Amino acid sequence: MSSRSSFEELATLFEGSGTSGAERAYRKELDKLTTILVEEGILHAVRLKRKNITRKKKEIATAIYLYQVDYDGEWGEIYFDFVNRTTEIRKLAEWNRMISKVFSKKAICYIQTHPLLVNLKEIVILFSLQEKSRILH
Repeated sequence: MSSRSSFEELATLFEGSGTSGAERAYRKELDKLTTILVEEGILHAVRLKRKNITRKKKEIATAIYLYQVDYDGEWGEIYFDFVNRTTEIRKLAEWNRMISKVFSKKAICYIQTHPLLVNLKEIVILFSLQEKSRILH
């Protein structure tokens, strides 16, 4: 770890556009690694993309997220009402309802227990069915 390059060093090596370019390259490679681990069956992933939000007094009142299971297949849709503390799965992501429901509930649980995640436009939640989840954003 001590020999790990800083984002500034990576920027000059790969992107040449500064630390934000290096961070984009890092995130791209992290996504590739995650995809490989999911394809090998080592991890599962739920990818969330914020589709729409409504605000009330500068705070997010409701949000609609698209979600995809294990980087493939259809996108589902989850509606969050943070004011009334309700959630609705509007569309399941996969044809297999039993599997899709497990993944959508995992995503719902994470968004509800980590309120700061609502501010992110895109989130990847990694987990195995036996362990606790991990979040990449």
